Amino acid sequence: DGVRGMLLSEIRVDAPWDRILEDLLGRVQSALWLDSSDSLAALDGGAMDAFYPQGEAGNKGAAAAYPVIDEAVLLSDRLQGEAACVDALCAKLGPIYTVASNELALQLAGQHPGLSFLSGQGQLHAHGYSRVGMLSDDSAGMLARRNARDVAAQKLEAAEKDFARASEREGEV
Repeated sequence: DGVRGMLLSEIRVDAPWDRILEDLLGRVQSALWLDSSDSLAALDGGAMDAFYPQGEAGNKGAAAAYPVIDEAVLLSDRLQGEAACVDALCAKLGPIYTVASNELALQLAGQHPGLSFLSGQGQLHAHGYSRVGMLSDDSAGMLARRNARDVAAQKLEAAEKDFARASEREGEV
């Protein structure tokens, strides 16, 4: 049927950007990843978002064409995973820069009309527009849950090693 799965299952991003990106995407975080645009014909059952590969992978939405801004990192540079998925998502989002603070995001948005700045504190600012509250306690989609699972698995592995060492020492007594 040409459906590979969910787009975000192929993309990774570190915290806090995981939760912020999910909030920014809204319902698009449930978008499908298709083999090609030809697979759209097989989709039936209402409104849905779907992404598919376009051209050569690895251009991250043509990020090289965007200006370099001190103290800001393109969101596309924070995304990892299947290159074609990252490219498709970046093409949808356009240039979004990430910065540490809300204040810097607001300042840079005023200095660079036409560009958007996302803060690590959960605010998006563009010239004449702001979106706030993107790090609310109830925002935890696929990316954030996967990151939390990975952290928990690392802690469990460390605890199991500690337990094994303690058991060995106990046996030596």
